[in-house]
Amino acid sequence: MVLLGIEASGVSKQVTKLEKLRLVQRDLNPLNHRRVAVSLTPAGVEHLCHLRVERRDLFKKVVATWAIGDVEKLTLLVARFNSSATIDVWQANQ
Repeated sequence: MVLLGIEASGVSKQVTKLEKLRLVQRDLNPLNHRRVAVSLTPAGVEHLCHLRVERRDLFKKVVATWAIGDVEKLTLLVARFNSSATIDVWQANQ
């Protein structure tokens, strides 16, 4: 199955890498052993928080010289994009 343009095997490889870094853990589904749930470990949560801060700081630097109106327009457009980018939309375009 391909979802978001990514093969299941590609996702599995990435999860394995994150597991080796102890950022995620896999838990078997007791009702279906072919499925697993992937969740962040405490180290994964901490790393994600750090990445969010870095991304926010970079974003602030990029738009620092922009007019306030332009930043507001970008904010509205990104919010619109995020609310429109659902799994259903991605699946429909596969």
